[in-house]
Amino acid sequence: TGGGRGGGGGGGGGRGGAPGPPAPAPFGTLRVTTDNLTGGWIRRNGAPYSNRTTAEEYFDNFASTDGSQWLVVTQTLRDPLYINGDYITSSHFRREAGPDGPRPANWDPKPCRAE
Repeated sequence: TGGGRGGGGGGGGGRGGAPGPPAPAPFGTLRVTTDNLTGGWIRRNGAPYSNRTTAEEYFDNFASTDGSQWLVVTQTLRDPLYINGDYITSSHFRREAGPDGPRPANWDPKPCRAE
């Protein structure tokens, strides 16, 4: 766990210099970058994205002031063909507590069934 929000930039080397460390992720503690996507739709009934799109996902796990644990996933799409600027979405997930404490210690999922 840990916040990891904030700025700061990585150093850079000039000619012949070694590059500095990478800049920290602006939204979270883990950054995942995906490129070489095939074209598709952002949402089923939404705008298209092209094969030039780059997707970045930031995962941030932290505890709030009341002690609950949260996972925030922030997604950024960049497409120079169809999207003017960054397309950013964010999802928030709170860890649920079970009778013996926080999950997954007592996590026992069951398959779905119709009754």
